[in-house]
Amino acid sequence: MTDAVMCVQPGQHQTFHPAKGIVLRLLHGGPSYQAFLLQVEANTTYRSAPHDGEELRYVISGEVTFTVESRHYRVAAGGTLRHPSTVPHGFFTGSRPASFLTFALSRSYDVRRFLEGQEAAAPRQDAGSPDPREAGAKGREPSQGGV
Repeated sequence: MTDAVMCVQPGQHQTFHPAKGIVLRLLHGGPSYQAFLLQVEANTTYRSAPHDGEELRYVISGEVTFTVESRHYRVAAGGTLRHPSTVPHGFFTGSRPASFLTFALSRSYDVRRFLEGQEAAAPRQDAGSPDPREAGAKGREPSQGGV
């Protein structure tokens, strides 16, 4: 059983910078899951393309507004959100920085391959925005609570 144990000490995690204002640390990964910590500066918006699986988010500090399709979910420290990854999704931080854990469950998606390609590529502009201020301007107000 001990050969199935994996221990990663502080400073040994792979670190990525998928976009300006975001630091992602890959904590653990296996054939069907990945766990990572995101530390995000204030007023940062990020949009992810749909991919296989689902994600569970746990906000450690600050407040994050997650977007799943066109709905917004404001989650404060200590709160969680679970959503399918097969639809457009992303997040926005308000006037304060935030950090959160993401547990991605998937049989085929590997965040390392995606992020290594992201870091090599120029920043991309996606259609739509998870920024609730823009959504409010279009008549969709951020929602409280979960899915």
